[in-house]
Amino acid sequence: MGTSNPALSSSALLLNKEDGTAPVYLTRWKGNACVKPSTPSTSRTKGERLFEGRPTSDVSLSMSVTPRNAIRDQLLSFLVDKNLPADLDSHRRHIDHRSWLAKLAGEPLSPALEHSMLAICVAAWGRQTSEEALTRESLVMYTTSLRQLQRAITNSTSRSDEQNIAACLALIMYEYIECPGHTTDGYMNHYIGAMSLLQLRGPQAHSEGLAHRLLKTVRFHTGLRMRRTTFLSRPEWIEQPWSSMPKSFQDLLLDILLKIPDIYSATDAITDEMGLLKDFASGFEVARKCSQLDAELAKWFSRYKEDHSGPLYWPVFSNLDSEIDATELGQVFPTSLRFPSFEIGETLVLYWTAQVLIHSHLCLLLQKLSKVECQPEQLHGSVLEINLKGSMTSTQTQQPPLRQLLPAIEHHKQWVQSSAYHICQSVEYFFQEMLGSIGMGAILPPLLVVHACMPSALGAGSRQQAWVHEMIVQIQGGSNKLPRNI
Repeated sequence: MGTSNPALSSSALLLNKEDGTAPVYLTRWKGNACVKPSTPSTSRTKGERLFEGRPTSDVSLSMSVTPRNAIRDQLLSFLVDKNLPADLDSHRRHIDHRSWLAKLAGEPLSPALEHSMLAICVAAWGRQTSEEALTRESLVMYTTSLRQLQRAITNSTSRSDEQNIAACLALIMYEYIECPGHTTDGYMNHYIGAMSLLQLRGPQAHSEGLAHRLLKTVRFHTGLRMRRTTFLSRPEWIEQPWSSMPKSFQDLLLDILLKIPDIYSATDAITDEMGLLKDFASGFEVARKCSQLDAELAKWFSRYKEDHSGPLYWPVFSNLDSEIDATELGQVFPTSLRFPSFEIGETLVLYWTAQVLIHSHLCLLLQKLSKVECQPEQLHGSVLEINLKGSMTSTQTQQPPLRQLLPAIEHHKQWVQSSAYHICQSVEYFFQEMLGSIGMGAILPPLLVVHACMPSALGAGSRQQAWVHEMIVQIQGGSNKLPRNI
């Protein structure tokens, strides 16, 4: 692809950002002579067509966009700016699950990673400029990356390269932006691939550099999206990658989130085909595990508050429009929350998401336990009593039925409702234009959790759930299509 002294060919594609910034030339290297594209007219205004003399609906690329370093780095810079806005600079150390993107600029990339990153960049640019030609070109790069990645992982020498994991994550991002198959199959296949490559390399191989940042990203995907237990919740994966560095508060919070699928798996294992618990004792044991996670979460939050001076959030009047709001009923959420920084906002939303997951599952368990007949001898003379704060204490059984020991479910419903409301009140903050796609990307998974779990606290068909659905649809109508298929 070019000589040692490559030059631009006369065939070039001129792209202008809609905000009127300087043009970027996407070309292929060819020949020894450089023919500059014609200088764009200074009379062009913001929002004008990118291709002179042709309607945008008929535009097609006159050539392929090829991955040369100079042009590639400009596109990567565009992607990093889109995912890590400038106002986050002072907090980038806290959001390492995205910082792997910034580490790629200027680095030699494998063919699979290079093409997958260019596919994301061109797809994102195509959406920003409404250019279908760029979307089509991004799909070509996506399929090229798939071939290159398949070639790399079938080679025993290159299979363990950390850049293969990065390529999987880039392909996940592409599925999130474009979702070409209109299902979650592509997303899940790339996620499973990243998990398999992580496990192949082992925990100690992810203790520094790009590999460590990639692990953080995969943990983030797993903590919010997986219902089944994974190897990432094992002690060696929780501890060894951080053997030479301290964990951030987000790392510690994700440790807890990664354990939540364990209680789902445990519940599934003791539930029969009719959805009923097989025995009372096993149900109580799972409830005990829920309580332990709740205690860990409370301890984490106490430390987090102590580490920060001043309020972590405060209410303001909401200006977020919603079709669910009505004159006679008022706004569903008349106040919104503001945070001192994006890092604090994202971390608190993760904390509230964990609260929703844990307490909604306790609601489910208590409902199931209330339907199970049990005698004291089945628990070998003692039971685990759930007090109203959600903690467990060992007590001697005195009289059956043991169902009388179950607390009112209302306490846990209140936790679900309170945490879900805090997430909903945070939406306006993450919808801010200055946060770009990173804001919507941060609030979407918690909103999906709330939408799934809120009926356990409020019942189906509430105004609040309709409002959450509307917010999810607004995000879907923006820059991604994947949530439609979740």
